[in-house]
Amino acid sequence: MKNKKDKKSKDEDVQPESLQKIKDELLRDYTRLIVEYELRLHKRRIGITSMGFDEEMTKWCVSTPHRWGFARLMVSAELNNKPVRKSVISHEIGASYQSVMIILKDAISLGYAIEKRKNFYQASPYLVEGAIHYTEKHHDMISSQLIEMMTKWEVLQKLTQPNIN
Repeated sequence: MKNKKDKKSKDEDVQPESLQKIKDELLRDYTRLIVEYELRLHKRRIGITSMGFDEEMTKWCVSTPHRWGFARLMVSAELNNKPVRKSVISHEIGASYQSVMIILKDAISLGYAIEKRKNFYQASPYLVEGAIHYTEKHHDMISSQLIEMMTKWEVLQKLTQPNIN
């Protein structure tokens, strides 16, 4: 009996930390998926192929479509542990190399991006924190939009299928 009681006490002590760790990992994964999805949307908006945490950071990120895409690419690079080169940034966000140099220099000076290793860049912990805040703030809206889109798709599929009688 004593062993069962001791085991239960240990499980109770570990459980909240374990649950928080699982929640944090799931939130990071969800954030990674959202920023990658939004980067795909960004690419579509500017015709290339396939936040609310800090007001100044938000203004900076949304001031141009390239900064918007840049911020998401940097967060994706950090969350996937795959820092990117300037040429990849240029290709991914559809901006000239010169524009990327300016955006990157600006982002580093503001603390939004870091050079992980020589010539490889990713989001700073602060920008990732902002992206996670964005995810927490907007996940209900995004989820409801996805459910609405799926429901509309299902209705459309039913309407376009020939009547089999």
